[in-house]
Amino acid sequence: MQAFSCLMYHNVCSNGSLTDVNGEWAELSPSIKSYFVEVAAFTSQIAAIQKDVDLISLSRVKNFFASPVPRQHVVSLPDSRPSTLITFDDGWRGTLELAVPVLQRYAAEATVFITTHLLDTPGFLKASELHRLPPQLQVGSHGKTHGFLNEMTEAEIREELWVSKSELERLTGRKVSSVGIPNGAIDHRVRRIAGELGYESIFTSDVHLNSRWSGPTHIGRANIRSTTTVDAALQLALGNFGIEPIRRMVLYFPKRLLGTRRYRQMRAWWMGEKSSQKEMHDLCPSKPVYSCDPAIAEAGFQNSAAEATQPH
Repeated sequence: MQAFSCLMYHNVCSNGSLTDVNGEWAELSPSIKSYFVEVAAFTSQIAAIQKDVDLISLSRVKNFFASPVPRQHVVSLPDSRPSTLITFDDGWRGTLELAVPVLQRYAAEATVFITTHLLDTPGFLKASELHRLPPQLQVGSHGKTHGFLNEMTEAEIREELWVSKSELERLTGRKVSSVGIPNGAIDHRVRRIAGELGYESIFTSDVHLNSRWSGPTHIGRANIRSTTTVDAALQLALGNFGIEPIRRMVLYFPKRLLGTRRYRQMRAWWMGEKSSQKEMHDLCPSKPVYSCDPAIAEAGFQNSAAEATQPH
């Protein structure tokens, strides 16, 4: 393997549920549901991808980056069979209940990046399930509250990433050394603090092939949406990203011009979202619903307080 692509899913849901105006997802905003994939589509995508692409695991990715960087800069996928890693963000229940049976059928693994404050809330995984997840699911962090890390102070970034990592390690009994950055909201501070806290792999929302040259702290991912066709998903897995990198670049400029808050307001208007519909910040409580370790929470608070008093 010289390089690999990475696919970013969010939730797999039951067939017909996305168009059911009175169904379980009716209260969610179109922006959230746009990243949901119905199980029939997910099955077809994985079936098509595995015919031409190696579905690799997180452990293989870590071993890949542990190897020396080659002298020649690799910018394509010269392998006889390209490779892709499947990831899920947030920790939706559909990842376990609907995606895992499909992954088992095709002998595939995936990594789920979990937002810890979403545990035990409606539609998401339960904290008590994490110690017995099937081998098809590896666990990474997705922050504590799914907030925009690049809009936080360094103390807040540290608490978000440290508490999430510590809680996930306690609940799973596994080392957690990978993080998927919520909302793609990364800057040099987020990357530096994540490294200081022991995160060896940092997954972003940038769209590019991942080689030893790009490194384990700049892992790009291609978004899979509810409208993504089987062929489009296959092309992304093959590393044929089409206009996706350009699309990401184009969206960067209005974000810079308007600021993230005004940009989100404009995007909500453009997508026809209603004030009654819920966004991720509405779903994520300010305090965890599950029984968290008070020692970890207190240590996170103390770390943040100490960081805030240090001169910069």
